[in-house]
Amino acid sequence: MKLEALGGDRFEVTNSGTEASGTMLLVRIEKGQVRFAQHAAAGANASLELTLPTNASTVEELAEAMVNELTQAGLYQKEALAMVNTWHASWFAEDGTRLLYLVPEKQTNELLPLTIDPAPDESVRILVGRLETLTPEDCRRLVEIVTSADANSELVQSELKTLGRFAEPAIQFALSQEQSPARRQWLEAVLATLRPLKPSASVPANVR
Repeated sequence: MKLEALGGDRFEVTNSGTEASGTMLLVRIEKGQVRFAQHAAAGANASLELTLPTNASTVEELAEAMVNELTQAGLYQKEALAMVNTWHASWFAEDGTRLLYLVPEKQTNELLPLTIDPAPDESVRILVGRLETLTPEDCRRLVEIVTSADANSELVQSELKTLGRFAEPAIQFALSQEQSPARRQWLEAVLATLRPLKPSASVPANVR
């Protein structure tokens, strides 16, 4: 599965697999505001365009939608609730744009083979995939913030903190999109702050 931001709240989802995906939820979280859209599936070897709604929703509504999809896929409600509750501090709280989708059962078994002996009468396994992306608008905003301030300024550091573990790939993506030499230099300076130099290892004198 591939997720590409087209701009203007439009996204292209490409399924290069030989099976249709399960239900998909396209989620955008920005400064606590939640927007999401549900789509039935992405067909095998197919691409489709998804659009985020303009109206805001809530984390609770997003969680309820995900629980409903998991129970329809075969989980008990308590199982689905427990699964979704583990995401509240990450997938449902961190700023960003992500696609959550149910992985086809065949692919789940290939990725995570499981053998139970003796075999149970019934077995349901649900794997949820996640894809993250930066929108063109996010990229432009990031470049503007970074290039308008010192690489170590509070404004830049606040933005990097908001991006969290996605800060480094976000800067790398911005670099790949930026043509201005001056702006690229600023972005590289910020990237360097995310990659502190590791001390070089010294070789003991008695080692040959």
